[in-house]
Amino acid sequence: MKAKWVEKLFAVLLCGLAAFMCPSCEKKSAEETVQSVAGSIKITVQETSPRNYKDMARYSSEDGIICILFGYGFNSEGFLNDFLVILKDRYGLESNGGIIFPVVFTEDDMEDILTISKISSIYDIINERNIKGIILLGAPEGTHRYLGKLRQDWDERPPYAIFSFMPQDDIMGEEFNCDFVLEYERNASPEEEEVEVKAIDKTAEQIVLRAVRYMEDLPNDIYSPDSALLAANAEPSFRNSVFSDKDLHSHVQSIVGEKKVRRYVDGETGIQSINHFVIEQDK
Repeated sequence: MKAKWVEKLFAVLLCGLAAFMCPSCEKKSAEETVQSVAGSIKITVQETSPRNYKDMARYSSEDGIICILFGYGFNSEGFLNDFLVILKDRYGLESNGGIIFPVVFTEDDMEDILTISKISSIYDIINERNIKGIILLGAPEGTHRYLGKLRQDWDERPPYAIFSFMPQDDIMGEEFNCDFVLEYERNASPEEEEVEVKAIDKTAEQIVLRAVRYMEDLPNDIYSPDSALLAANAEPSFRNSVFSDKDLHSHVQSIVGEKKVRRYVDGETGIQSINHFVIEQDK
């Protein structure tokens, strides 16, 4: 009986030693599978430390940078201080080798951030850099003129996407020169407008972060003759766009997230816009 007990103990110790020395047990994977009676359940193992943005970003600045213009309603230090930290941590800023290039439309100088007081400056800023995408947040009046000038330089096919959120610029000009325009459904009374502004500040960060992720996934040279994306979206349209008109609504909805998005309908003519969308108010 004693000999059998010793044999069992030796077998247990041997199995434990083999498990300890097994290379596959040295490091946990990001996802483990637990077997249960009902089937397999996947659980996510939390990482002990945050990843560096260079590990998180799927593209480097060599593939092009994403310019974010912070205009009216989004150029205050209170909004920028918090949001730029998030962008820096996730994607890195162009100044330190990342892919985000922030430009702030303001009369004030800001440390370590490029500021402009005239929107005409955006033309040279974009023209002098390798741009993968442009995100306009609260575009000031006249922005569309310089977007149009940039498009003309590329024969109406610039090699980057342009998304416009909550513009203060001429809407028709924005529609023609951007892949899409998005704003909040407007209310009539000043009291409700104040509530609307707070709602915009609360959700703008997440919308822009999703937009950056979309732009990250767009191929370089999106309008080249060999572009698979261009071939897939080849259809009659009054403008050149990264997305086809029939798929645009679903793309914008994905960028916005949970809140419902619909195409803008002109109140006087009843005409529905192709690439102008509104985020519906919560009921």
